Amino acid sequence: MESIADRLVFFILGCVFGTGFGYLLSFMRCIKGEVDEILELEHKKDEEGIFERRLAAQIAYTFAMLLVLYAAFVSYDTSNKLEEEVAAKTAAVCRGGVDTRFVQRELVDQIVTLATTAIQPPENRPWTDAELVQINAYIDRVNDFQVNMYHNITPTDACKPYVEDDAVPPPPPVQHVSNRQP
Repeated sequence: MESIADRLVFFILGCVFGTGFGYLLSFMRCIKGEVDEILELEHKKDEEGIFERRLAAQIAYTFAMLLVLYAAFVSYDTSNKLEEEVAAKTAAVCRGGVDTRFVQRELVDQIVTLATTAIQPPENRPWTDAELVQINAYIDRVNDFQVNMYHNITPTDACKPYVEDDAVPPPPPVQHVSNRQP
């Protein structure tokens, strides 16, 4: 059987636990009362529409801010992609122009060659001084034509960063003719 000491220990333990639970229950009732007061205030605000309007305004503000942030991000991303695309297309067009300028320079060289190969000394006699002056003046004009055309066949300022043929020197000028035999 149980002794009085055992019963006394259980009684004391019961009192301690009971007191602890009593304080805990009292504390929780106090908190419940405060929560009920807060809920009652919110219910009053809700009835007046203040709480609903404030909540709706906060939701609308949050949504607007998210929308603005999204628009800024999309705009920034689109702008970067557009700049990269424009740079790539500009580089492609400029590099395509290199071939065109190469063909133009070859055409100028062929024109100069055609214009100067027809200069032949007359048969069985040397050139007169007047003929030499005219022929050499003609050669000077052909050389000036070649230099000017090479100067004009250059890439645009927008293409200069993408190409390397912005200053191609013309071939050496055609030499003047004389009556001296080589």
